[in-house]
Amino acid sequence: MGGLYKNNIGKRIKNKIEFLSSYKFSISMENSEGDGYVSEKIIHSFLAGTIPIYYGDYLIDEYINPKVYILIKGKNDIKRKIDYITKIDKDDKLYSSILKEKIFSNDNFLTIINKIESDKNIFWKNIFFNKNIKEKRIDDINRNYQCN
Repeated sequence: MGGLYKNNIGKRIKNKIEFLSSYKFSISMENSEGDGYVSEKIIHSFLAGTIPIYYGDYLIDEYINPKVYILIKGKNDIKRKIDYITKIDKDDKLYSSILKEKIFSNDNFLTIINKIESDKNIFWKNIFFNKNIKEKRIDDINRNYQCN
């Protein structure tokens, strides 16, 4: 961990992608677990050319190809995954074949991104252009919601 929090390498990493790129594998753990919650961490691993060892959204294979990362499903799964990681590490052909796989499972990922962008645009249009929506403000004194 090369950031400010819980740094265990003795120095702060200035370029995470560059740092990760010197390794075959990288640990990509989400800060919280929830269906559909995927942060930049796994993407950083892909950008660095490493195989992510991922702990987080168990539904991630709906948009990320399950052949390109190693999903950890709790502590009972770790021993089996360590054996698999060791196998990949010792087999250059297997390692190379994993890196050559497509990262995204299918077009679902692009569909999801397009939907998010569309929803975001609708959201902002409603805020700025829909005169029928009443604003809600927090009264700083008593913290009650008040409608105008």
